[in-house]
Amino acid sequence: MTFQDVSLVEHQFRSIRKWLNALFGDPDLAIWIGRPEANFSRPCLVISPGDTSMIDRGRHLSEQEVPWTVEYLAPLGARWEAERAADKIMSKLQRVNLIPMYLHGWSHPPIQVVAASGGSIPAGEVSVRVTAVNAEGEESLPSEAEVVTVEEDGSLQVVLTSWPRWAGVAKEYRVFAGAAGAEKLVDSFSVPEDAVPGVPLIHTLLDVPAGVTNPPTSSVFFYRFMRVRSIGSRVLEHPETDGVWNATVTFTTNVLTSRFYSLARAIESITIEPEVV
Repeated sequence: MTFQDVSLVEHQFRSIRKWLNALFGDPDLAIWIGRPEANFSRPCLVISPGDTSMIDRGRHLSEQEVPWTVEYLAPLGARWEAERAADKIMSKLQRVNLIPMYLHGWSHPPIQVVAASGGSIPAGEVSVRVTAVNAEGEESLPSEAEVVTVEEDGSLQVVLTSWPRWAGVAKEYRVFAGAAGAEKLVDSFSVPEDAVPGVPLIHTLLDVPAGVTNPPTSSVFFYRFMRVRSIGSRVLEHPETDGVWNATVTFTTNVLTSRFYSLARAIESITIEPEVV
């Protein structure tokens, strides 16, 4: 699935889900879209989007506004756990009033590296990582390392998997190679004008020169946010089951987009200082 296949509301849902996983520190915490029909385990979170409205902001911009309900279903008898869950979500939203969009801080997608002949790379193991650079010069975090054994006077073919939004985001790629854990910048190349979305790019590395630049350890690639407004919460006991408590947090997200394209990316970029804990 490419970014163009995802509506902005779904993109926001993915963003909220990722944000909640990071907030609760449990990537395996079950998060449902609306109440599931089948039996489900507690604790879990339920995300429900409301009706979307569009606000004309002029200059070819519109603002998409979506009301959200996040419900925390606590285990039997865990009233205070439900209270704490609601407070955790509420306090985070009130302190920052922003939720990072889904692609915030992404590493480059996984790459594939294949050893070949016809180069000047000496025999041995070579570790390769790749970053992407957008039109503003912002660089992504590197991909996971791929380690390949090269024969004497060999080369490497680096196969780049499809990056969401493809050439509209990644204008340049940088290749880091060397010993595992000590990769340095050895090559860079631009995205071909005839690149086809969804079709992998193949870049041949004929040599691994001595480099000095390390892969980046932080990134503001896709540093874009949803603004959060109208935050509220309540904790109620289940109307049919004594001792079962559910905490509900409601809020509204607003995202600026191009008015002419229903699947256009969020274009508002907001830079904030790191949060002091």
